[in-house]
Amino acid sequence: MIEDSAVGSDTGIFERVLRGQDRAVSLFRRLTEEDYLGYVSCICLYELKKLRHRGVVEHRQADFLLDRIPRAFEVMWLDRVSVLERAAGLSHGNNVPMADALILASCLQGRCDYLYTTNADLIQYPGDDIDVVVFE
Repeated sequence: MIEDSAVGSDTGIFERVLRGQDRAVSLFRRLTEEDYLGYVSCICLYELKKLRHRGVVEHRQADFLLDRIPRAFEVMWLDRVSVLERAAGLSHGNNVPMADALILASCLQGRCDYLYTTNADLIQYPGDDIDVVVFE
């Protein structure tokens, strides 16, 4: 990752932050404390709230992220038809689930240089306008 890069993160990265995974925590710190432009899709906020309601993540931990993310990252809202059309195109024929396609389309809208994800299906993205980095 290059300084001053625009970097998108998906929900899985934030889940790993909550679990204390070193690599995810390090990425989160770099995006919130250094000279990187962090982007997140509004879908990630929804998914974190859903995980909190289901009891997958503790309320206190989820609330910390839900409070911190909008202050530290640029939230990409799905307020343009063009983003939804792009997500539909990414999903159709590429075997990419809806939420992942919406997150990728959001990051493309934000002109992210990188998308950090835990979803290997996004590595199939055929474009060269964003580097998809899969956390294993």
